[in-house]
Amino acid sequence: MNSKRITDLVHLNKSFILEGLAHAPSSEENFFVDWTGVIYPDDSFPTLPKETLMNLNPLLDGDGFRAGVNEWIAFGLAAKITLAQSSSATIVELGASQGLWCIPWVKYFNRVSPSTEVIALGFEAGDAGKETLRFWKANRDLEFSEIIGVNELILKGNHWQFHWLRRAVSDKNGKYWFPRVDITKDNGKGISSVSGNDLEIFDEVEAITPNDIVQKLAKLNSENISLLHLDLQGAESQLLESDEFHSLCMISNIIVLGTHSSEIELKAHLRLRSTHTLIISEPCEYVYEMNRRCLIKDGEQIWVNNQLLHFAIKISLLNENSGFTEESIANYGYRLTQVRDNLAEEFYSFQTNQNSNLREISKNLIKKSLIEFLRRLQILRIVRKIWIAIH
Repeated sequence: MNSKRITDLVHLNKSFILEGLAHAPSSEENFFVDWTGVIYPDDSFPTLPKETLMNLNPLLDGDGFRAGVNEWIAFGLAAKITLAQSSSATIVELGASQGLWCIPWVKYFNRVSPSTEVIALGFEAGDAGKETLRFWKANRDLEFSEIIGVNELILKGNHWQFHWLRRAVSDKNGKYWFPRVDITKDNGKGISSVSGNDLEIFDEVEAITPNDIVQKLAKLNSENISLLHLDLQGAESQLLESDEFHSLCMISNIIVLGTHSSEIELKAHLRLRSTHTLIISEPCEYVYEMNRRCLIKDGEQIWVNNQLLHFAIKISLLNENSGFTEESIANYGYRLTQVRDNLAEEFYSFQTNQNSNLREISKNLIKKSLIEFLRRLQILRIVRKIWIAIH
């Protein structure tokens, strides 16, 4: 990471560091408390490298094991805007696991603004209801009542509520398939329209559409989303093409989009730029193996609703101290246009190469088939001559 990038990140996080959330990490026998104050049981997360987390600087390292600085910047910006607007605080997490973004959201407002009405919605395709309840109960500073339903969990505290539903987020109603995995050991799977392969067992999961989510928010008296967080392991590609999803984005202040291909990054640029401004973008990283791209690092994009961009600058959440001015954002937008064009060029170049390779393979197959046909025809002619000579 270059020095300017480090400086920018420090400036940003100094602006957004959350006073009510900052916590000294600690480790005990059966659990770990991260710098945000979230308590993780030892076996609650796929990778919990406790020995390396104690000395991390959250200004540079994020929480050190599940989210980098960019996502925490988005979290802080969304929280600060919500407080400045004196509005209800709503987070929607698509691909939620145990509600890993919902829980610090609830804790933050519990500490800094206990009277703020907080709504947290988490949608997860994996069978994680019991584990989600265990995870939230481990956070003993949260007092709540619980309602446990089929593939649904509702936790209600004083001025806050968390709804967890087992649903596959999609642009279409119906059923999808999701690998039967232990959420504490693997939370990187994606939904599928087919029932899988011989190596995994798949469960059928009901879909939920963006319109369904908007209607659920309306029933909870929430018409605006402070923070929309998506990490759907590639399913966001189809969502981005949906008008329903675009409507969901329009009522979202801040969008954190986890990306899993350069094609998805391009789609996001094309679909979101009319309503939101991209302030941070970290592209996916690949290695190329035998004409095939292998993803080695997810990308992420942070989008701010255009209607709030000037408000954020006005109240100094985005300013020269945090590395952002209206001019710098405009310049950044210009650079992103170049990035988008480069992505498009890379995508179409890759497609062209793939098509070219397929054409070459097809030609070789046809050539081999023709040679084999002629060889067999020649053999038949020889056999015929022998047959005539004998008779």
